[in-house]
Amino acid sequence: MLTAIGDIIINIAQQMRSPLSAIQLFAELLRQDLEADSQETVDDILVSVHSLDAVLSNLLSFSQPAKPNLQKVDIVAVLDESLLFAEPVINQQAISLIKGYSHNEIYCHGDLEQLRQVCFNLVLNAIQAMPTGGELRINASYAYEDNAGRYVCIDIEDNGCGIDHEAIDRVFIPFFTTKEGGAGLGLCVVYRVIQAHQGTIQISSNYGHGTIVSMQLPAEQEKERR
Repeated sequence: MLTAIGDIIINIAQQMRSPLSAIQLFAELLRQDLEADSQETVDDILVSVHSLDAVLSNLLSFSQPAKPNLQKVDIVAVLDESLLFAEPVINQQAISLIKGYSHNEIYCHGDLEQLRQVCFNLVLNAIQAMPTGGELRINASYAYEDNAGRYVCIDIEDNGCGIDHEAIDRVFIPFFTTKEGGAGLGLCVVYRVIQAHQGTIQISSNYGHGTIVSMQLPAEQEKERR
């Protein structure tokens, strides 16, 4: 029964991908022909498309978890790509963006598509927590542990509504959500992906004041110098 339900979810999500891609393409073409004032409306459409695509990706990942295809991934480029998708709503909600990382590459050992999904989910969560504006801080850096060697540390911080202390231990549970109309799969999928990468993730939150999501991922191994 559960397998059949999973197959139905996968089929529906995959069928919705094509019209979503068409909407995105036509909206981007339309944007090129509009005046600056009218472009904001198209930006709203594009943000909604990306948000819905993230929901579909979460459904597919939850229903059919994929083993990571590990490769060299520039996490700075992945973070910048997520912020580019979210830029219109960041501007509309008067959110101040602070990048705590340089433009130099920071390489982790991971699955590019899965890490794109993780970063966009977390950026979107942070933005949704600040509907009336706020500050979004993103840090990425290398760090070292005596036993674990080098790894990549990523922090995504907002000063939005925060998470109640009674809910903080349940945020990774499937279908649990604190957002009205939320599917409750985003953080569950994020957790699964990070675990599959042999990484760690922690969430700390001060209700009414903000949330910090901290992730650690294995770094791409440095080649030995001769």
